[in-house]
Amino acid sequence: MKYIIRLITLLARKGLALLVILGLLTTAFISAMNLSQLFILINDGMELRANTILGKNEGENLSKYFDQTFLDGDTLLQHSVYDPYYKIKGSSYSLKIQSLWAWPWQTRVTAVAQERVTLEGELKTDYQTAEQLASPEKFPAPAWENYVYDIILEKRENGSWIIREIRPVEALPASTARPAV
Repeated sequence: MKYIIRLITLLARKGLALLVILGLLTTAFISAMNLSQLFILINDGMELRANTILGKNEGENLSKYFDQTFLDGDTLLQHSVYDPYYKIKGSSYSLKIQSLWAWPWQTRVTAVAQERVTLEGELKTDYQTAEQLASPEKFPAPAWENYVYDIILEKRENGSWIIREIRPVEALPASTARPAV
């Protein structure tokens, strides 16, 4: 009887240890899966949004990344200062995610990201005044306003994530580098 109790105790300890290890591995796997999906969603979505504002694409795929309520209220998308007035010859996009974490049970996550866009472009001749047309100088596109953003993401019922909101936290100084064309 003494040996049976020892055997049961040993098996219970080993079983408990195995369950704890499996639980930790499952948590790590799901967290890594969520983080990779969030990382790709933020990078691709924010770059697509910037390219849409610059007039490089129509933005038909924005709803894959952003909540429709956000898209309807995004003033930069609705009233771009670049499209159709400026011809963007070249641009460079950079997004640096400063903090991002998602536990498996979380349905709402906040990421902090630093967005920088440098661009080269000029006012289209269709939108120049008579004085501007007579002038030999070029009229450059306004500089992009670079920011650090809080990006709010939510998990949908199907398990995928979507960007619900972008909040500017801090303005960054304008970069002086010109993009390679």
